[in-house]
Amino acid sequence: MDLSDLQDDEIVWIRQLAHELTLKWSRKPNNQNNLQEMCREAKGKAQARGIIIDWDLIPVISGRPPVLVVIGKNSDHENKYGFDHEKKRHDVLKSKIEKTEDRVK
Repeated sequence: MDLSDLQDDEIVWIRQLAHELTLKWSRKPNNQNNLQEMCREAKGKAQARGIIIDWDLIPVISGRPPVLVVIGKNSDHENKYGFDHEKKRHDVLKSKIEKTEDRVK
């Protein structure tokens, strides 16, 4: 899965989801039930947006937070709504303009 397959707003949403869940679940005991519930919550929210995610829980063993892994987009969701090529083109052009403006400053 390449992040360029996602729209910019989807990337921002994923980052916000990870931040929101980290804040919510970091205050709870680090046990198997809480980790499983956090994973279920995240997967459910992402699935509603047509995005397939998973969690890498290996870092938890050494005391670090779990890592959110984006697997891809739900093909059923994309087939229903379609990939918005015009929006993606707009996002890419906007990004190029912002990079050019940053270099000029």
